[in-house]
Amino acid sequence: MPKCSVRSGKRPPTETRRVMLDALGELLERKAPWDVRASDVAAASGTTQPNFYSHFRNIEDAILARSQQVWASYPRAQLAACLEEGLGGGSLRALEGFFALTVEFWTAHGGLLRAVSRLSGDDHPSLRGFRHQAQDPLIERCAVAIREAQECGALPGLLHPVLAANAALRFLDEAASHYRVIREAGEFSGDDISVTVTLQFRSLLCGTSSEGL
Repeated sequence: MPKCSVRSGKRPPTETRRVMLDALGELLERKAPWDVRASDVAAASGTTQPNFYSHFRNIEDAILARSQQVWASYPRAQLAACLEEGLGGGSLRALEGFFALTVEFWTAHGGLLRAVSRLSGDDHPSLRGFRHQAQDPLIERCAVAIREAQECGALPGLLHPVLAANAALRFLDEAASHYRVIREAGEFSGDDISVTVTLQFRSLLCGTSSEGL
Protein backbone atom coordinates (compact mmCIF):
# COMPACT_ATOMS: atom_id res chain seq x y z
CA MET A 1 0.00 0.00 0.00
CA PRO A 2 1.17 3.57 -0.57
CA LYS A 3 2.38 5.34 2.54
CA CYS A 4 -0.47 7.89 2.61
CA SER A 5 -3.37 6.02 4.23
CA VAL A 6 -4.71 8.48 6.82
CA ARG A 7 -8.25 9.72 6.28
CA SER A 8 -8.25 13.09 4.57
CA GLY A 9 -11.27 14.81 6.15
CA LYS A 10 -9.22 17.59 7.73
CA ARG A 11 -6.79 18.07 4.87
CA PRO A 12 -7.17 21.17 2.70
CA PRO A 13 -8.23 20.44 -0.90
CA THR A 14 -4.80 21.17 -2.35
CA GLU A 15 -3.19 18.71 0.05
CA THR A 16 -5.82 16.06 -0.68
CA ARG A 17 -5.16 16.47 -4.41
CA ARG A 18 -1.41 16.13 -3.88
CA VAL A 19 -1.83 13.00 -1.77
CA MET A 20 -4.12 11.43 -4.37
CA LEU A 21 -1.60 12.12 -7.14
CA ASP A 22 1.23 10.66 -5.05
CA ALA A 23 -0.88 7.55 -4.42
CA LEU A 24 -1.70 7.28 -8.11
CA GLY A 25 1.99 7.43 -8.99
CA GLU A 26 2.72 4.57 -6.58
CA LEU A 27 -0.18 2.49 -7.88
CA LEU A 28 1.02 2.87 -11.47
CA GLU A 29 4.41 1.42 -10.53
CA ARG A 30 2.60 -1.84 -9.69
CA LYS A 31 -0.47 -1.88 -11.95
CA ALA A 32 -1.34 -1.24 -15.57
CA PRO A 33 -3.29 2.02 -16.04
CA TRP A 34 -6.45 0.18 -17.12
CA ASP A 35 -6.37 -1.75 -13.82
CA VAL A 36 -6.36 1.41 -11.67
CA ARG A 37 -9.78 2.73 -10.61
CA ALA A 38 -10.84 5.94 -8.92
CA SER A 39 -11.78 3.80 -5.91
CA ASP A 40 -8.20 2.44 -5.76
CA VAL A 41 -6.73 5.94 -5.66
CA ALA A 42 -9.27 7.06 -3.05
CA ALA A 43 -8.57 4.06 -0.81
CA ALA A 44 -4.78 4.41 -1.18
CA SER A 45 -4.91 8.10 -0.27
CA GLY A 46 -7.39 7.79 2.59
CA THR A 47 -10.20 9.71 0.94
CA THR A 48 -13.45 8.90 -0.87
CA GLN A 49 -14.37 8.21 -4.49
CA PRO A 50 -16.67 11.28 -4.66
CA ASN A 51 -13.75 13.36 -3.40
CA PHE A 52 -11.58 11.98 -6.22
CA TYR A 53 -14.17 13.15 -8.75
CA SER A 54 -14.27 16.58 -7.17
CA HIS A 55 -10.65 16.98 -8.30
CA PHE A 56 -10.46 14.94 -11.54
CA ARG A 57 -12.88 14.08 -14.33
CA ASN A 58 -11.55 10.51 -14.58
CA ILE A 59 -8.40 8.41 -14.16
CA GLU A 60 -6.88 9.71 -17.41
CA ASP A 61 -7.27 13.27 -16.17
CA ALA A 62 -5.49 12.34 -12.93
CA ILE A 63 -2.70 10.55 -14.80
CA LEU A 64 -2.08 13.62 -16.94
CA ALA A 65 -2.03 15.81 -13.81
CA ARG A 66 0.54 13.50 -12.26
CA SER A 67 2.51 13.57 -15.52
CA GLN A 68 2.71 17.34 -15.29
CA GLN A 69 4.20 17.03 -11.80
CA VAL A 70 6.68 14.39 -12.93
CA TRP A 71 7.95 16.35 -15.94
CA ALA A 72 8.28 19.42 -13.71
CA SER A 73 10.73 17.36 -11.62
CA TYR A 74 12.84 16.40 -14.67
CA PRO A 75 16.51 17.13 -13.76
CA ARG A 76 16.96 19.43 -16.75
CA ALA A 77 19.76 21.59 -15.33
CA GLN A 78 21.88 18.59 -14.33
CA LEU A 79 21.25 16.88 -17.63
CA ALA A 80 22.14 20.03 -19.56
CA ALA A 81 25.46 20.30 -17.69
CA CYS A 82 26.34 16.66 -18.47
CA LEU A 83 25.32 17.10 -22.09
CA GLU A 84 27.40 20.24 -22.54
CA GLU A 85 30.48 18.61 -21.03
CA GLY A 86 29.95 15.45 -23.06
CA LEU A 87 29.38 17.16 -26.39
CA GLY A 88 31.56 20.22 -25.92
CA GLY A 89 34.49 18.42 -24.36
CA GLY A 90 33.95 14.98 -25.85
CA SER A 91 33.72 13.35 -22.41
CA LEU A 92 32.21 9.86 -22.53
CA ARG A 93 31.99 9.87 -18.73
CA ALA A 94 29.85 13.01 -18.80
CA LEU A 95 27.48 11.39 -21.30
CA GLU A 96 27.35 8.29 -19.11
CA GLY A 97 26.31 10.64 -16.30
CA PHE A 98 23.59 11.97 -18.59
CA PHE A 99 22.34 8.42 -19.14
CA ALA A 100 22.55 7.60 -15.41
CA LEU A 101 20.37 10.61 -14.53
CA THR A 102 17.88 9.57 -17.21
CA VAL A 103 17.79 6.04 -15.79
CA GLU A 104 17.09 7.46 -12.32
CA PHE A 105 14.20 9.52 -13.68
CA TRP A 106 12.65 6.56 -15.49
CA THR A 107 13.22 4.20 -12.54
CA ALA A 108 11.34 6.59 -10.26
CA HIS A 109 8.50 7.41 -12.68
CA GLY A 110 8.48 4.79 -15.42
CA GLY A 111 5.09 3.35 -14.52
CA LEU A 112 3.44 6.74 -14.79
CA LEU A 113 5.26 7.73 -17.99
CA ARG A 114 4.35 4.46 -19.70
CA ALA A 115 0.76 4.83 -18.50
CA VAL A 116 0.45 8.20 -20.21
CA SER A 117 1.59 6.73 -23.51
CA ARG A 118 -0.78 3.79 -23.22
CA LEU A 119 -3.82 5.85 -22.31
CA SER A 120 -3.41 8.91 -24.48
CA GLY A 121 -0.49 8.34 -26.77
CA ASP A 122 2.58 10.52 -27.03
CA ASP A 123 0.61 12.87 -29.28
CA HIS A 124 -1.66 14.07 -26.45
CA PRO A 125 -1.36 17.89 -26.53
CA SER A 126 -0.95 18.21 -22.75
CA LEU A 127 1.77 15.56 -22.67
CA ARG A 128 3.61 17.20 -25.56
CA GLY A 129 3.58 20.47 -23.64
CA PHE A 130 4.93 18.93 -20.41
CA ARG A 131 7.63 16.91 -22.13
CA HIS A 132 8.72 19.59 -24.56
CA GLN A 133 9.01 22.22 -21.86
CA ALA A 134 11.29 19.88 -19.93
CA GLN A 135 13.38 18.61 -22.84
CA ASP A 136 13.48 21.45 -25.39
CA PRO A 137 16.78 22.95 -24.10
CA LEU A 138 18.41 19.52 -24.39
CA ILE A 139 17.00 18.97 -27.87
CA GLU A 140 18.35 22.37 -28.93
CA ARG A 141 21.85 21.47 -27.69
CA CYS A 142 21.69 18.10 -29.43
CA ALA A 143 20.63 19.83 -32.66
CA VAL A 144 23.70 22.09 -32.44
CA ALA A 145 25.92 18.99 -32.18
CA ILE A 146 24.22 17.45 -35.21
CA ARG A 147 24.71 20.63 -37.29
CA GLU A 148 28.39 20.67 -36.33
CA ALA A 149 28.73 17.02 -37.36
CA GLN A 150 27.02 17.76 -40.68
CA GLU A 151 29.39 20.65 -41.37
CA CYS A 152 32.42 18.38 -41.02
CA GLY A 153 30.82 15.52 -42.96
CA ALA A 154 30.37 13.16 -40.01
CA LEU A 155 26.58 13.04 -40.46
CA PRO A 156 24.44 13.21 -43.63
CA GLY A 157 23.40 16.69 -44.64
CA LEU A 158 19.84 15.51 -45.32
CA LEU A 159 19.17 14.99 -41.61
CA HIS A 160 16.88 17.62 -40.11
CA PRO A 161 18.84 18.59 -36.98
CA VAL A 162 15.87 19.13 -34.66
CA LEU A 163 14.08 15.95 -35.76
CA ALA A 164 17.29 13.95 -35.47
CA ALA A 165 17.99 15.45 -32.03
CA ASN A 166 14.50 14.55 -30.87
CA ALA A 167 14.95 10.99 -32.13
CA ALA A 168 18.31 10.66 -30.35
CA LEU A 169 16.83 11.81 -27.06
CA ARG A 170 13.86 9.46 -27.48
CA PHE A 171 16.33 6.62 -28.07
CA LEU A 172 18.05 7.43 -24.78
CA ASP A 173 14.72 7.66 -22.92
CA GLU A 174 13.65 4.30 -24.35
CA ALA A 175 16.92 2.68 -23.28
CA ALA A 176 16.59 4.19 -19.80
CA SER A 177 13.00 2.99 -19.49
CA HIS A 178 14.13 -0.61 -20.12
CA TYR A 179 17.40 -0.43 -18.17
CA ARG A 180 16.13 -2.26 -15.11
CA VAL A 181 14.56 -5.08 -17.16
CA ILE A 182 17.75 -5.57 -19.19
CA ARG A 183 19.91 -5.45 -16.06
CA GLU A 184 17.75 -7.92 -14.14
CA ALA A 185 17.87 -10.37 -17.04
CA GLY A 186 21.50 -10.87 -16.02
CA GLU A 187 23.04 -11.15 -19.46
CA PHE A 188 24.59 -7.67 -19.48
CA SER A 189 26.30 -5.69 -16.76
CA GLY A 190 25.40 -2.12 -15.89
CA ASP A 191 28.66 -1.00 -17.49
CA ASP A 192 27.86 -2.92 -20.69
CA ILE A 193 24.51 -1.17 -20.97
CA SER A 194 25.78 2.28 -20.05
CA VAL A 195 28.74 2.30 -22.42
CA THR A 196 26.81 0.79 -25.33
CA VAL A 197 23.87 3.17 -25.02
CA THR A 198 26.12 6.18 -24.45
CA LEU A 199 28.29 5.45 -27.50
CA GLN A 200 25.22 4.89 -29.65
CA PHE A 201 23.69 8.16 -28.41
CA ARG A 202 26.91 10.02 -29.19
CA SER A 203 27.09 8.51 -32.67
CA LEU A 204 23.53 9.70 -33.37
CA LEU A 205 24.59 13.25 -32.50
CA CYS A 206 28.18 13.40 -33.68
CA GLY A 207 28.72 10.60 -36.19
CA THR A 208 30.98 7.62 -35.78
CA SER A 209 34.23 9.38 -34.98
CA SER A 210 35.87 8.11 -31.79
CA GLU A 211 37.78 11.36 -31.24
CA GLY A 212 37.74 12.45 -27.62
CA LEU A 213 36.56 9.08 -26.24
